Amino acid sequence: MELLPMLNTKHEKSTSLPSQFETELFIANGYDVDLEGRPLHPHLDEIGPLPTGKGAYWGWGPNYTADPIVITTEYRPRVLLIHRNDTGDLALPGGFVDAEELSEPIKASYRELEEETGLVLTTDGKLVYQGIVNDPRTTANAWPETSAYLFNVAEPLPVQAGDDAKEAGWYFIDELPETLYGSHAALIQAALETQNQPRTIEEILSIPAENREIQIIDAGHMAYDHFFTRHQNDHLFVKAHDSSRFSDAFREAHSRAYLQKEYTLFHHLQQQQFSYIPDRVALIEDTVLAMDALHPDDGWQWRAPKQPEVLDQYIYDAIEAFDHLQQITPPAHPEYHTAINDTYSTIWEEGWDSIDDESLQKIVVKIRSFSDNWNPQQVELSEALIASLPEMRQQTSHQTRDEELFMAHNDARQSNIAWHPDYGIRLVDWSWGDTGPKNADVTMFLIDLAKSGKDVTPHLPVINQDYAQVLIGFWLAHSLWETRDGSQTVREHQVASAIAAYKVLNSPE
Repeated sequence: MELLPMLNTKHEKSTSLPSQFETELFIANGYDVDLEGRPLHPHLDEIGPLPTGKGAYWGWGPNYTADPIVITTEYRPRVLLIHRNDTGDLALPGGFVDAEELSEPIKASYRELEEETGLVLTTDGKLVYQGIVNDPRTTANAWPETSAYLFNVAEPLPVQAGDDAKEAGWYFIDELPETLYGSHAALIQAALETQNQPRTIEEILSIPAENREIQIIDAGHMAYDHFFTRHQNDHLFVKAHDSSRFSDAFREAHSRAYLQKEYTLFHHLQQQQFSYIPDRVALIEDTVLAMDALHPDDGWQWRAPKQPEVLDQYIYDAIEAFDHLQQITPPAHPEYHTAINDTYSTIWEEGWDSIDDESLQKIVVKIRSFSDNWNPQQVELSEALIASLPEMRQQTSHQTRDEELFMAHNDARQSNIAWHPDYGIRLVDWSWGDTGPKNADVTMFLIDLAKSGKDVTPHLPVINQDYAQVLIGFWLAHSLWETRDGSQTVREHQVASAIAAYKVLNSPE
């Protein structure tokens, strides 16, 4: 609807015919006119005979109105309505747009809402309809065209009738009478349909932070802020890059590149109809990666279930997801490889390729430095691993690296796998997503389960034993790396992963 400048807003009523300028303006805006230069209702042929003239309206042609639709977000929603003074009908608390509000009719919504119900809102309204509406005052030459805005409030707020309203109150939407004033029932239905449509991630994050619930998460890579944010029924997980944490421009750009890589992979997997990822994912200004939250409050689990029968379903669901992933064609020439090395090469280069005689001795010392925290079985396994390292190093030096590669997550630990009894598996944190050897993800996943004490014996046949040895070298080499805060917790977990992999490799099938 194109608004006619300075015409047909609330002003002094006149019965005079349109001026020649006004008639030309109506014609320029696509309206037919009669022999007296009066505009004709665009749907006149459809709605049948109507009285002529201006009737009760302020101006010829479209008379602009605004209708605020205030609906609660309760389980059983209510809508704010008034009883009109003129007809007594139940109606939305709307009214005519003033001339100075013509470019922003939402201002008229705020004003009419306050004048007719006493309710002052500061929340944003969402346009749900703009155009011609039914009204008993409509004539062949004058009619209403409204802008209807949806406003949501958590619960009914105090209201008091004023101006053109005889009464104001909150009404359960499922108990509204069959007839409301004009097209107001249709406008409320349009608002409900809009309210039930999922909003985009960008729309949710554009809501001021003070109007959203935010839960900070102290986990993950230190270069990012992690948090959950909730608004009404929308719940998001956000990973935000913080450039102030970097003094090195290269590392700062590298951190952003990983977010870009994650989003690229999410988008690629969505295009390939891979259903084991969050439904909504967005990258905003290359610094904020946001997606559906998969929050524990909504039934999502981030660790393997303890109950044996449920654990079996969890494992089978995960294996199914990884099997489907291997059937996905990897991105042809991913741009992120210009800034980030491919994962499989990195696992080799930062693993066995970096281990010489000197570092091997340091690894032995590192493994034994954690033994005070382990039970006797873990200590025994760690010593067996230590004894096997020279032979394992020799074996991997002759291992082929030109095998067929498949799409892989490459960080298939429980902490990156959300599981829901009704919806199955969702995979997140694709920083290491790339290609990998056959059953790379299943191998890492089962090792992680074994590390947490789960029995993976029934699934040993699907483990890629060569890749398990490659991972042992990667984890042990990384255990020697310095940490930013000096903590050894991550290093101990890497050593424990290597021991679990060794245990899995040496378990009888």
